[in-house]
Amino acid sequence: PYKLVENKRGEYIKFEANENYYKGKPNVKNVVLRVIQSADTAKVALQKGEIDASYVLPTDIKDLDTNKIDVYSYSENRIGYLGLNTKTNELKDVKVRQAILYALNKGDMNKAAYLDEKYYQNPYSILPPNNPYKTDDLEKYTQNVDKAKELLKEAGFPNGFKTKLWTSDNPARRDMAVIIQDQLKQIGIDVTI
Repeated sequence: PYKLVENKRGEYIKFEANENYYKGKPNVKNVVLRVIQSADTAKVALQKGEIDASYVLPTDIKDLDTNKIDVYSYSENRIGYLGLNTKTNELKDVKVRQAILYALNKGDMNKAAYLDEKYYQNPYSILPPNNPYKTDDLEKYTQNVDKAKELLKEAGFPNGFKTKLWTSDNPARRDMAVIIQDQLKQIGIDVTI
């Protein structure tokens, strides 16, 4: 529906309505997508009226004047994941990987990052919850600390082990990393972030 007019790398992308669009010319004449690297800068630009719309983290919504700014909550319908390096001595055993999954509480991690269930859905497959091809016919690995400890013991790690976790500088991901660290500590896995 729009034609690219200008792309100023790292700053903005300008579009104009395509009068030849097969569904008819759009009602909005021009669209400018600004590139704003910092979530804080985007939030301030939204509050000052410099931009019309922005993605805002749930933790930042409380800072907005909701009398002047409409806030719409939604689940991103995407999958966050914990990648495991199966080449390490500890993680090559499927029982250790299962123990990790049983030790974690997805709801706690999502609530720490997104504050409220209106901003997330707990996924149980590699596909997002709203994907028509996702399935619920699989092990959901709901938190079971006793089962996790038993699996670690069967795998030869009755006292756990030490490992590292890398995460991004995204505040939600950092919050999730701290929850993962705390929950794995309960089964004897000492995580350095």
